[in-house]
Amino acid sequence: VGSGSGILAIVAAMQGADVWAVDIAPRARELTLHNATLNSVTLANVVESDVLSAFLPGARYAGEKFDLIVCNNPSLPGKASTELSRAGYREWNENGDGRYILDAILTQGRQVLRPGGSLITHTSSEQDWKRTAQILGREWKDWETLLAIELPIDGPYYDGVRSGWI
Repeated sequence: VGSGSGILAIVAAMQGADVWAVDIAPRARELTLHNATLNSVTLANVVESDVLSAFLPGARYAGEKFDLIVCNNPSLPGKASTELSRAGYREWNENGDGRYILDAILTQGRQVLRPGGSLITHTSSEQDWKRTAQILGREWKDWETLLAIELPIDGPYYDGVRSGWI
């Protein structure tokens, strides 16, 4: 979920996974298909969807179940630039508190996973970790943090992109 250019979907397919790529942006769907072709990879499906809404009851792909969901959600709140908005990426940093996709994936994920399935996503301290923990405790009683790292927002990791944030 949040396929963007398709890089994670393509790598998973190269490893033998049966992959569905999902993104809300039509341009992301095009890029995923294009990059899959460039890499001689076949994806099971590339779906334009608002998070998992295409898989929920009554939707086009209702009933599809997955062993693993990987969500590359935005993790910093802010405002999308006009240029990104025109390109179809109006939700790339969520234009607000950065929680829309994270909350949706955490509350809808179980509905589209097979029994024993897993969800991999990420969050940042800018997204209110306590709120995330509350949702996890309610929706995913068996959740666990596999990795927690701290990258200072004023450090070299963000220097290249920080100037564009509003």
